[in-house]
Amino acid sequence: MTPQILGPGAFEFRRYLQRPACPRCGDTLLAAEASELVAYGHIRNSWSCDSCGHDFVTAVRLSPPTVPVDDTD
Repeated sequence: MTPQILGPGAFEFRRYLQRPACPRCGDTLLAAEASELVAYGHIRNSWSCDSCGHDFVTAVRLSPPTVPVDDTD
């Protein structure tokens, strides 16, 4: 299974929060079977379609925040 890599930051975030369609039958999936934090900002989701049984993997690469975070509170 080859991960599907997503594009620019804003698109990544929007796409990551959307539910994917099965690449074989087009049915919308509700939740990943498994999610794995591969590295900081790199997430791999494993999916299995309930309609046709097709298994596939998506990969999301999130950009670090552009605004500094103040953790001194």
